[in-house]
Amino acid sequence: MSETNLRKKAKTITSHIHKYVENLPIMKEIMSSNLDPKRYLKYLIQIQGIYNAIESNKTYSELDWNLYLAENYQSDINSIQTMFGICELSLIHI
Repeated sequence: MSETNLRKKAKTITSHIHKYVENLPIMKEIMSSNLDPKRYLKYLIQIQGIYNAIESNKTYSELDWNLYLAENYQSDINSIQTMFGICELSLIHI
């Protein structure tokens, strides 16, 4: 199966998950530009954790996609912390 066909199949198979995520309250807040910086920071930290887990998986590295997003999220996290003066953050109750 070609990479293009694989991507199309993955998109089709996961479309219901994407629709679910788009309707989560946090996503609606992000899209409305009416999001508290601490809530957004908690969201970024959680997403970064997911990408860290994916990108550290041996199977992922075997795909050879060279797509590593965890570092990008860390950069965003650092920027938000600096911009809003947020030093410590508890991830409880996002």
